[in-house]
Amino acid sequence: MRALAAILCALALPLAAAEPGAVALDGTAVPGPLMVDPVAGTAVGDGRTVRLGDLDRVTLPITLPPATGAGVWLADGGWIPGAVTADSRDDHLAVSGPWGAFVFPLAAVRSWGEAPEDAGREDVVVLAGGTIRGRIEGLRAGALAIRSTLRPDPVPLDRILGARLAGAVRPPKGVHLTIQPEPGRPPLAVALRDGRWRPAAASEGMFAKAGPGAGIAARIEGPRRTYLSDVTPTLVEDRGAFGVVWPWQRDRDLDGAPIRVGGRWHSRGITVHSEARLQWPLKGQFLRLRGQLGIADAVAPEGDCVAIIAGDGRELVRHRARGGAAPLGLDVGLAGVQTLELRIEMGERHDIGDHLVIADGTLVRAKP
Repeated sequence: MRALAAILCALALPLAAAEPGAVALDGTAVPGPLMVDPVAGTAVGDGRTVRLGDLDRVTLPITLPPATGAGVWLADGGWIPGAVTADSRDDHLAVSGPWGAFVFPLAAVRSWGEAPEDAGREDVVVLAGGTIRGRIEGLRAGALAIRSTLRPDPVPLDRILGARLAGAVRPPKGVHLTIQPEPGRPPLAVALRDGRWRPAAASEGMFAKAGPGAGIAARIEGPRRTYLSDVTPTLVEDRGAFGVVWPWQRDRDLDGAPIRVGGRWHSRGITVHSEARLQWPLKGQFLRLRGQLGIADAVAPEGDCVAIIAGDGRELVRHRARGGAAPLGLDVGLAGVQTLELRIEMGERHDIGDHLVIADGTLVRAKP
């Protein structure tokens, strides 16, 4: 019944009054206004139905003010501005900020406040008197329980300056939508619940509805969009230089921090250090490779290498990437390609700072 209610609400909710209503994966405009139904995976308008999986972007009827102050990183890779307080329920956090008031299960949160970008395999809690490392076991009566030899007792949430839970990013599965209202922050997965939009990871709370003609672009994550970081390479050669090897990473920088290139955060992508060679099996199933190719901001202005992208041995892209330079936008045709290859060659300063990133690397699958 809840799913049916969401569908009925969606079909009565136009995306926006502006044209076009959407952009297809092949770049063509789909006239609007449309009505989106994420549950059924369709967009409906003007007597036609379009599969969400065939669309690149749509316009949602929400508007978000600029993000200010601190925020919360979510386990699905997103970020939302706001301050953290304890919710009335155990193992739930309340987040209030310029985008609204929301409640998140503790398991849906990755970090907040003055926490390190990478905690390794341990959870981290930052207090005024120092840092505690261990395993966060839950939130009860406004206090965070952490298993640690340094702090056996629960810590009141209002005494915590920041916390980070260990673990890899867990992107949502299936067809879903993401928005990125702030270029300097990663995209946020959103969902339609009870006829209104909210962060997909939130159990309560809603974005405010927009006025006439307003809206925000949402990206469709679906069956025809496959991230390069989700495809397992059949060949990996991390050679490095002078006997030092930096293994390639999925959805993070080489040091475990989130990917940032060209001043923009990305929750998805790969990072490779020179010299290296990777191959992925495409089996002729994909039409294009899209993304941003450049040196991670974390090491700029260091970094100088040559990135070569090839399909079945044929060179498709050759780019000299330098730290601090704007990333190269990729939109590479892959029709019929069986094997995709990425080679990284050292530049003028050997391998110093060569954190080569394909941020938001996306493979567009051919229509079934």
